Amino acid sequence: MRSPRHLRPEPPLVPRYFSRQPLPPEKMSSMHSSAGNSPEQTAEEGGSDTHQREMIALLKEETKDLTEQRASALDQISKLEKTNKESDGKVETL
Repeated sequence: MRSPRHLRPEPPLVPRYFSRQPLPPEKMSSMHSSAGNSPEQTAEEGGSDTHQREMIALLKEETKDLTEQRASALDQISKLEKTNKESDGKVETL
């Protein structure tokens, strides 16, 4: 027979996967340095906003570059398809 719910032990509040070994200090410091925010900067109100704005600007720039690369690739594909259609039926002799 099962015990009433109020007598059962409570499950831990922290999920199981959080109870694993913490990251070594060098990993933690590299994560903080890559974020670009020093502890003093995150304590200020605008610290994380500045970082987010920088990341958004970088992502927009990267998206623009990728869009240009995609357009260039599509142009190349259309040129190759056109060349392929023109060469259909032609036999080159060496």
